[in-house]
Order: sequence, then structure tokens, then C-alpha cells
Amino acid sequence: MTLPLMVAPEGAKDARMFVAREHIRGFGRDAVTIGSEDDLQGFATRNREREVASSGMRLEGLRVMTDGGDDVALPDRALLPGTINSHCHTFQSLLRGLGDDLDFMGWRDRVLYPFSERLDRAGIALGAAFAFAEMLKQGVTTCVDFFYLQDSGNENAEAVIEAARTVGIRLVLARAMYDWEGAPKRYRETPVDAARRVRELIAAHRHDETVSVQPAPHSPHGASPAMIRARFNRVESDEGMPPLHAVAFQRKRRIDSTW
Repeated sequence: MTLPLMVAPEGAKDARMFVAREHIRGFGRDAVTIGSEDDLQGFATRNREREVASSGMRLEGLRVMTDGGDDVALPDRALLPGTINSHCHTFQSLLRGLGDDLDFMGWRDRVLYPFSERLDRAGIALGAAFAFAEMLKQGVTTCVDFFYLQDSGNENAEAVIEAARTVGIRLVLARAMYDWEGAPKRYRETPVDAARRVRELIAAHRHDETVSVQPAPHSPHGASPAMIRARFNRVESDEGMPPLHAVAFQRKRRIDSTW
């Protein structure tokens, strides 16, 4: 079992931080209880509504005990809550080291665009699984994947979601809405199609405890005004308007041209 463990700072043995059952077994929750051995009677976790609930765990000495009889020894350790990678492109883990000597625009045109067009669905899933595993190894338990290799559908996004489920990381799939004509064809959709597919993906994972789907109009340069409006006018679930994920700016020139 791989856990994000950190050595407790000096003097912290009576103020350990422990995560709930879901963290230990699947890295799936995001709340902790902090307390001493004397006053820590149980653990707490949160659901999506941020409600605190008992988790049926207890501390015995330096061991975390579960109702099922499993235990995890924590000698001289503090088990910290997982961190969050709030923006990444997991398929790009396969491009690491390519074009390191290029500026951003050179890297985009000579590395990102041509290589991303060659990735099939299996390659996309492999890149996602590799990235997710690296994150978990370093204690990242939630990832926001800003995903835009759509191929006019949601099948590639579903492959990323399945990779996250297999590896065991909590995923926010920021399903990109992209229509800039300078981008590769597989990135691009019409505003109507993009909004419909985002709605469908949200509906498909509405009750998924470890996956959340968000509409992601790419940016002021990657998404037209019509695409950005489509996010507000056409993407709404039964639970209301979902959060938006987008890139505001990447370079100073973009700031100047947008404003």
C-alpha cells in the first residue's frame, strides 16, 4: 500500500494529522481530523456536500485501526491529507523532455500539436495513467485534467476517467470547449456540439463519487465568444450551473491582446 507519508516535525507527536478511511484505501476523500492520541476518538470525512461524517476508525497507539480489522502502522509519522493538482494535461506526460530548448510557441507548434495528433485512445489512457501514478506517489490525491483531445466525442475523455479510476485518484475532468481554427482538428468542435457533449459527460458521471466533470471553454484565445457563451447558455445540469475551468492567460501578449 502506498501512502503519502511525511515525517512529523519535532514536537508534533501529540498533534498528529490522520486521514479518514477513504484516504487510506482509495485516496478518495479530502478531509482530516487533527487531534492528540488522548482526545482522538474517531475520524471524520466529508462528502461532496462538505458534511462531516463518522468513518468508523480509531487510533490505538501508533496504529490506525478500521472496523474491518486492517491496520496501518505510523511510527514517527504524520499522515497528511492529499494535495490537489489544480491544472494539468495528463497526456502531455508522454511529451516530457521533447523540445525543452524551445520557447512556448515553438514547443506548441513543433512538439505539442504534431505529437498530440499521433496519440490514439490507448496512448491517451497510458499517458493519463502514468501521470496519475506519479501524482499519487508524491501525495497528490486529486487532479484536474484540462482535457482537449476530443475527436468529436467523449470516448477519449472516458478513457482518461477510466485510467483515474484504475489508478485510484480523484479526478476533475475539465472537458475543454475549443474552436480556435489554428488548433489541430481533433481539439475543435462547434459551440453547440461541445456544449451537448459536456452535458452528456456530466450526466454520465453525476453520481460518481471520485469523478467530477466541468465545462472548460479553453481560453479567450482558444474559445470564441460563442463558445464561451455556450458554456453559460447551454451547459446546465439538474443540479444547476457547474463550475467553470478555463485558462485566463498564458503569456503577456495574450493579456495585452485580450484586454
